[in-house]
Amino acid sequence: MNLPKHPFFSPFYELLFEQYRDAIYLVDINTGYILDCNNIACLRLGYTRQELLNMHVGIINDQFSDKKSFKAFTEHLITLETKAAQADTFHIRKSQSLLPVEVNYIYQQQDGQQFLIALARDISRQVRDEQVIYRRASFDPLTDLPNRRLLLAWLNKELNNQTEHSIAAIVIDLDFFKDINSGFGRDNADLLLVEVARRIKTCLRNNDLLARLNGDVFAVALSGEVSKDNIKRLAEEILRKFELPFQLGSSLLQLSISLGICDHLHSVNNAETLLTLAERALQTAKKSGRSCYRFFTEDMQLKSITKIEIISDLRKAMDLDQFELHFQPIINLHTQECYKAEALIRWQHPKWGMIGPDKFIGLAEEIGIIARLGDWVFHQTVDYLTQWRSNTKSNLQISINTSPLQYLSENKEMSHWLSILQSKNLPENALGIEITENVLMESQHLIYQQLKAFRNVNIPIAIDDFGTGYSSLSYLRKFSINVIKIDRSFIKDLKNNSDEMVLCEAIILMAHRLGMKVVAEGIETTEQRDLLISANCDYGQGFLFSKPLPASHFEHLISKT
Repeated sequence: MNLPKHPFFSPFYELLFEQYRDAIYLVDINTGYILDCNNIACLRLGYTRQELLNMHVGIINDQFSDKKSFKAFTEHLITLETKAAQADTFHIRKSQSLLPVEVNYIYQQQDGQQFLIALARDISRQVRDEQVIYRRASFDPLTDLPNRRLLLAWLNKELNNQTEHSIAAIVIDLDFFKDINSGFGRDNADLLLVEVARRIKTCLRNNDLLARLNGDVFAVALSGEVSKDNIKRLAEEILRKFELPFQLGSSLLQLSISLGICDHLHSVNNAETLLTLAERALQTAKKSGRSCYRFFTEDMQLKSITKIEIISDLRKAMDLDQFELHFQPIINLHTQECYKAEALIRWQHPKWGMIGPDKFIGLAEEIGIIARLGDWVFHQTVDYLTQWRSNTKSNLQISINTSPLQYLSENKEMSHWLSILQSKNLPENALGIEITENVLMESQHLIYQQLKAFRNVNIPIAIDDFGTGYSSLSYLRKFSINVIKIDRSFIKDLKNNSDEMVLCEAIILMAHRLGMKVVAEGIETTEQRDLLISANCDYGQGFLFSKPLPASHFEHLISKT
């Protein structure tokens, strides 16, 4: 290599220059012309060395497509402490194809000359890998549509750029797609999803985005000139597309869809919320008979915000001591005595006041705190039982409600209950356990074992809301149930010679034949009470006798009976 103008190249560096695996360019920093390069640079770009020498660097480097950009870059480079910089750019081959490169630039000065040394590494394989990774992470492999991740990124970008125009999300769900999947097979179902995507696409503008969220759920993102009327027309056009049958193998299949829509409400400032609200509107469409569309409304928004707030507050409520127990008396119908009660949890919310369990128990199960909550009910009930049996009513029995999830909890809170009862010197039958029929239907080994442990020490087990689930005599025998509680729905319309009366008599007779006691729930009138007494029902519970009472009021009541 002939480098008379560059005396800092010793024979060792000349060898390194040629053998280095990356392309090396020596550039005049004042003119931007290439003074020299190694063989690998020539091979990658397809030029001879003679062609490259005295060529302006902007011809091969997309970063310096004009002389001004090169001059600005080098002036900035000289000001840096390290006199070095790195950039990803494209080199332009002689064929005009692009080569992605990572270039390290180094400023060098020697004998009054200024040079730019550029070491360019071929990163085409890395770029291809990144493109593959990006595509796998951002696109659905079946339909080649953007996935949820890419859709959210697109929506967030549009929301950030949003000015006077609108934006909307439409979530589309195929009705009863699981039946198609099981009936026609997965391969045919996949072909159907591809055709579904094609049909929806035919309704969209060029700047709209169609994505596949999961399974049989698609989403359309709209931006730009989007009015409510335009969105309605689009939703109706998509619905019309699905009036035509689909060819699936040799079969013609009629498919319906439901659509949920949310436009850019002033309170929606991120893509996840926009999509979530559209999904909520979709559920409303499904409940409205399917094959239709529904917009997310302010009413739905209020409900969703309330739920979010309730969940947030529910997680903190126990630590803030916001729960309390109320006790509803259970009356012996034949003696009118009260020595039984049901413990019912209440949530004293600082904003909304007293909240009943029907409003938050389902959410407690949903967010995974039901086992902890149930354990709190147990400990509180045991404390009250210990106090009241010692001071007020020695034969008092209180029952607590349990959730199926408590029996399956990994923390196994219930496994300690028996030892706690013993430590308090309470007889096991002082505490009753109430379960629903659905708990028995779970057929989970853990549920069976825990109930069996309770029964082995004579803790009474009652089936709550009997008659509303999957009533089965085999389960009553298997789990050695002590008490059946007839659901209030049978009591509400109880009249002499009514169907409800016949059912109540049958349940009471069956229970007594199996050695069980019966409690009738929801008694509100003396007529209902008297009919149940005539049917030989053992116990009654309801507003006729007492509503659920705070602990102090309940203690006062049992002290008088």
